[in-house]
Amino acid sequence: MPTFQTIQDRVTRRVIDLPASVTAEVPDLVNKALRTLQEMHNFKVMETEQKLLTTTVATRPLSAAVPSNFKEFRGLPYLVKNDGSTLDLLLAANRNAVLDMFPLDDPNDTGEPKLVLDPEPVDDQSTRTLEVWPFPDGLSDYTGGEYRVTVPYWRYVAVLIGGTDENWFTTNAEWYLVFQATAEAFYLDWDEARGQLWEVRAGDFAPDGRAVGEFKRVMKQDKLARLAGVQHLSFSLDAFGAQIRS
Repeated sequence: MPTFQTIQDRVTRRVIDLPASVTAEVPDLVNKALRTLQEMHNFKVMETEQKLLTTTVATRPLSAAVPSNFKEFRGLPYLVKNDGSTLDLLLAANRNAVLDMFPLDDPNDTGEPKLVLDPEPVDDQSTRTLEVWPFPDGLSDYTGGEYRVTVPYWRYVAVLIGGTDENWFTTNAEWYLVFQATAEAFYLDWDEARGQLWEVRAGDFAPDGRAVGEFKRVMKQDKLARLAGVQHLSFSLDAFGAQIRS
């Protein structure tokens, strides 16, 4: 399987008259390409959840901060009950969106969580802890009465550090990483013409919205991974009429 070092070696072999200053940047350029790929598309490998966060009676923040690898929410948070059943919660991106529904000056506004708020960061690193509304009442079906909330989200995979590091992207998007990092290396070497050539080979989205270049192949690979093993079900919009198949 291609490793971080494999990809770095492929980049350095493609850059003409590689100066030491550019060589030193190659690991960061590969990781930049890895990050760019994840910013452009949510790949299956980026799916994850922050599982079973607990509430505290009469306290809004959940039991753990938003993870540092958080990219964006993936659907709605949900309650997980002790019997295994689940219940979707509402999701709000700012405090003003929920103040009319749950006034801050009402200490009796308690109950089962209905909404999760993504609050204001507390520092320049965007550190924050999701909040539940209304105040938890401590009457869940778990021992102790605290509720359990699971938050699906899209993550950024860990950056590549060691030469033997590998992940889904080094295996399935090897050539995108090579081509895009090579483009950045040429730009750093003040060779804009060759940088543009390699960037075209890496690909992105065309003006009409189509995926192009190596990026298109990686997108296709991801879609195939999502569909593997999925069965197509037959359904009918009219039990007594023509059958519509999917």
